[in-house]
Amino acid sequence: MLIIKFFSLHFWKTLFLRRNKVNRYIFSIGLIPVQSFISEARRLRDLKAGSAMLSWFMARGLARLEKAAREFNLIIPHGNAFQELADLKIIEVLSKPRYSLPNRASGYLTLPQKINVEETFIKVLQNGLQDDWEQIFKTAFNGSRPHPFVGIQLTQEEESQLQNDFSIPPTCPLKFIWVVRLAEEDTDLSIDLQRIDRLYEAVKTARPIPERTGKPLYTCSQCGVREEYAPVHSFDEAIAWWNKVRQSIHFQKGYRVKTGENLCKVCLTKRLVSYQEGIEHAFKSTSAIAASTWVIEVTHLAQQHNSSILQTSLQTSLRSYQDLLNQIAEKEIDDPEGLYYNDDLRQWIRRPNLPEDVRNLLGNLINARRTLNDALEKVAQELRTEPSDYLATLVFDGDDMGKRSREEGVPQKMDEFGRTVFQLLTEGELSDKGVEVVYIGGDEGLLLVPIQYALEIATLIRKKFDKVFNPDGDSPNPFTLSAGLCFFNRQRPMGSAIQMAHAAIEKAKSFPGKDRLGIIVQTASGNEFQCILDWKISLDRVRRAVALICESHTVQLSSGWPYEMEGFLQTLPPPSITPNPWGLDDFVNGVIAEMKRITFRKLNANNIPRERRNEEKEQVWKDKLHGDQWISGSMDEEEFNAITHELHLISFLVREQLYRGVEITIKEGELI
Repeated sequence: MLIIKFFSLHFWKTLFLRRNKVNRYIFSIGLIPVQSFISEARRLRDLKAGSAMLSWFMARGLARLEKAAREFNLIIPHGNAFQELADLKIIEVLSKPRYSLPNRASGYLTLPQKINVEETFIKVLQNGLQDDWEQIFKTAFNGSRPHPFVGIQLTQEEESQLQNDFSIPPTCPLKFIWVVRLAEEDTDLSIDLQRIDRLYEAVKTARPIPERTGKPLYTCSQCGVREEYAPVHSFDEAIAWWNKVRQSIHFQKGYRVKTGENLCKVCLTKRLVSYQEGIEHAFKSTSAIAASTWVIEVTHLAQQHNSSILQTSLQTSLRSYQDLLNQIAEKEIDDPEGLYYNDDLRQWIRRPNLPEDVRNLLGNLINARRTLNDALEKVAQELRTEPSDYLATLVFDGDDMGKRSREEGVPQKMDEFGRTVFQLLTEGELSDKGVEVVYIGGDEGLLLVPIQYALEIATLIRKKFDKVFNPDGDSPNPFTLSAGLCFFNRQRPMGSAIQMAHAAIEKAKSFPGKDRLGIIVQTASGNEFQCILDWKISLDRVRRAVALICESHTVQLSSGWPYEMEGFLQTLPPPSITPNPWGLDDFVNGVIAEMKRITFRKLNANNIPRERRNEEKEQVWKDKLHGDQWISGSMDEEEFNAITHELHLISFLVREQLYRGVEITIKEGELI
């Protein structure tokens, strides 16, 4: 019966195609270069604008392709989500977080046999892409004189050249690549997708290197690829031009472009389209994300129902401080949320050529901050006096999904997972965690997260992935997910943090079986360290250790515990020496016993009856710190170093939490 049904469907499909003189094709399209287009961002708004453009370009390309075809069936990504994005203007796309499209799409379409397929794809995709880019350019530069060059004294020649230059859009920095072939009538979907994937990869790796053209000027300070914009034709003239531009009050305030930035027309377009009226406040800064949990906690302390004089003092000082911040933000200065940090306040007040009203507000803000700090010191002594300077970039991606997306039902699951995570972060239970969604589409995403919630968010995303892809939990070939985290200082360029997060996930995927979380910490001084955590044991150990140190528990772990543990491990011989003592059970058991002894000395259980303290500490060691699973005799050099990196990560995270940990050491005679 099934054979007859298949034959009938195949017969009628073939008859339809022949009678209507159309050909059925399988296609795959993609945008390039994606990573460089994203990672050249310096500000978060550059990153978000660039990511939104990629989704919008893909949606518009698919919509045009559907319109050109007789029949259109998109396989990956699943569904018709592209239609909603394609109908929007770029300003509407940028106005709020939206579920994204991946930068690759595959499916089937039919075209009349008389149509030239190559000409159709060039017209629909590449020519259409340039049209869409020109729309963005016109949106970004819609005034009589383009920002950021408003308010500058120009010669008639410079004015004329400026107007002429910004009447002509630059060439779109992105391109569509595509492959299309006749679909064989008797081939199933997985075979078709495998064939088109091979063709696509061949085209992607064999594309020619574009020739660079332009004026003999310095390169853009953001992308480092295209030349900076200047309405002149030589290096010396360009230097004089930018020196003149920097005298503008607009540049001194750094709202749209900072004084050290010499941008090309493409980077100016990406930057300034996000400053259009109505959406300019839809983009957070990295300072706003880094400070968000601290601000929420201080606000919570001020709003607690307590009529004490101290509580009233905190409420008054916080309200005064935030009122002044709002007034300064209205003056269009760069990154007003950075003024939660004392260093930023001091740097701003020392800037030359600031408008007098801004300088006066900053002076008032410094006084208000002193009052706020005094109130906080009395209400919550263990709370940090200012937010952490760090936040995290989180990228996640299903493992081997390029191959597994050919399996039946997988494209639908990819879409379900992506939409579940997007809803969770923007409207659901995690929407109050201060997460900024840059991109979520299918099985992959890019987020910016406050440092205090980074490991929690990564863990929950992994759980959602399991729930969608491995609902039974006993598959012999389960779907897995890897992720990369980069902890970075809020004042460092976004592009570097994105690159580090991608390096972290690549490291995680290089492990046998993949399915890990890679972490890179990039300090303010430029130093880096990294570690790779498995989702079940080592990640749980890090999360619980930080919580035991910084949160209130009946058994409290000392803030000095990771340092003392790390110090002990550094006294041990590495597994690479010969003869290797790590192969001896007595040596390994001795190491574990000493690590356990250090941990017990650093655990405070004084709030528990004396006869139960040892039992509680044993439970912390085994169930929360997974102490007995930390060391093995079969460890190699890399696994041994990973323990030190894990402890180093715990120390770093403890330093950056809202509440300070307490140093605890129980004397040997007091151990139970």
